[in-house]
Amino acid sequence: MTDESATAWLVRTGEGGYALTDCVIASVAALRYEAVPDARDLSVAEIVDALKEGGAKSSSETVATMLHRFVHEVRDGDLVVTPHAGSRIVYFGTIAGPYDFVDPSPVKDFRHHREVSWFGQLDRDELPEERLVDIDRQPTLYELPEQSYWWEVSEEADVAPSELRPPPRSQPKTAGKASSARGVDVKHALCEVCGIEKPAQIVEGGVCADCR
Repeated sequence: MTDESATAWLVRTGEGGYALTDCVIASVAALRYEAVPDARDLSVAEIVDALKEGGAKSSSETVATMLHRFVHEVRDGDLVVTPHAGSRIVYFGTIAGPYDFVDPSPVKDFRHHREVSWFGQLDRDELPEERLVDIDRQPTLYELPEQSYWWEVSEEADVAPSELRPPPRSQPKTAGKASSARGVDVKHALCEVCGIEKPAQIVEGGVCADCR
């Protein structure tokens, strides 16, 4: 029976979930934040400073707070919900250990870890539209709305260990240009937080408007 005080979190693993394969294999949830060292004793302000010093040029406390919550608020028994775009599969797991900073990491460039027991998967097409909106939001980590729903659907997603398979490997897109329907080059930039290419006009200091 689920602990009523446990929380369901959406945890992203790079653009389209490209790092999820290695996360499932390594039994972890992992955040990128390449410019930030071991964060267990860092305040939100210190994480912001580390991002700036590492070249992220972001003064957003919202971005820093996501990592801080991953370290201090996410706890054993919490539910992890992570979508993988290429396979259209949503993976489910439970947090099974404290924060750890792992370098070198089995998940390339993702050094901020929490141990996870991955136990389930579900075709995203089986989820109602309003819940797809929840998991398609861009922040790297956030507390899901409709908590009871995610706990219930996680039970439906539960599979035998022999049936749980990591998603197929995929590659992140690189920042660059995309052509519009009129043939005009539209500049895009890669958000350093969610790892997704966004129109350059909404990316400031390496962070897109969705993640600020």
